[in-house]
Amino acid sequence: YTKYDIDVMLSLGSVYAQRMFEIVSMYYHRNQSVFTYHVDELRTILNVPESYNYNDFRKNVLLVAQRELELKAKLLIDWRPIRKDGKRILT
Repeated sequence: YTKYDIDVMLSLGSVYAQRMFEIVSMYYHRNQSVFTYHVDELRTILNVPESYNYNDFRKNVLLVAQRELELKAKLLIDWRPIRKDGKRILT
């Protein structure tokens, strides 16, 4: 169960932004401002198509959600990859 502002949720056009808003709200109500997800885990949570490579995921999911949450929910989300295996982003 996660508390969040329903008006903000309904104003978000992207399903990825909506789900990210739920995730951020969950951590906000736990008084956590920093959290970590593995890329594969986040892709599963957000129900991202298998056909998306990391660049598609970053461009079409993460950046869209980040931009929309900043504009409509006034949430500033900073994310960055922290672990790589060669060219593959893991976390």
